[in-house]
Amino acid sequence: MSSIKNNIKLNEINIDIESLLEEDSYYHYHALSLKPASVLKQEHRKQLTEFFEMKQLRLQIENAQNLIITQLPGCVSREIFSTIQQEFDQCADHFSIFIKSIAEAKSHKPILFQEMFGYSDETLLHSYDLASKLVEKKNYDDANDIFVFLTILAPHVSGYWIGQGVCLQALDKHIEALMVFKVAKYLNPNDPFPAAYSIESYTHLRDFTSAHQEEVKSLQEIVNNLTHEEKKQWKKNIKKFTGRPLHK
Repeated sequence: MSSIKNNIKLNEINIDIESLLEEDSYYHYHALSLKPASVLKQEHRKQLTEFFEMKQLRLQIENAQNLIITQLPGCVSREIFSTIQQEFDQCADHFSIFIKSIAEAKSHKPILFQEMFGYSDETLLHSYDLASKLVEKKNYDDANDIFVFLTILAPHVSGYWIGQGVCLQALDKHIEALMVFKVAKYLNPNDPFPAAYSIESYTHLRDFTSAHQEEVKSLQEIVNNLTHEEKKQWKKNIKKFTGRPLHK
């Protein structure tokens, strides 16, 4: 059985969180009407702190790493897995080098944990495929851990958030799922599926008012931009989730 030779002990690494934050201009640029720049910066600081202290995420991430290394060999070729395992084996060394370089040349662009640890897009996609297979097998706990791992490494990819939300729904954690789907909608406003899944969770919680509001909002902001065939499929999805047709 494969294993991670050089697993990261993030809780043992001393990190200057302030050195990882962006310039104030970055937060002002991304500030929202309901969320000022100071709040965005504080949230980013909190996210970084919690990540490196690994308060609630440590076990999930360690489980995700072990799942990927032990189960991916049955899903990809030997050559592909060899490359993936090499990235995992070298991620701690890559992380240390990356952190040392931050103080010397700070970038004005957002720093992704994927970049810190040296994981390729291909490795994340193969990990996503593994998580999807676990969902098909109804192993939602392990699949959720991998999706959490992916959203931390590449939080800009809406599909990773959708996958996590689907797992949370299956685990009957609909309030948490709604929060995750909200992130996915923010990242990709034209994707109708986060809204559809949100309607499903609202309906499960018997919050029919919010479900209806989500329907109307999605119809106005998303569905009218779809093709005729896409709109028909969207309405079928809504009926499947809510048990009733989409409002006209």
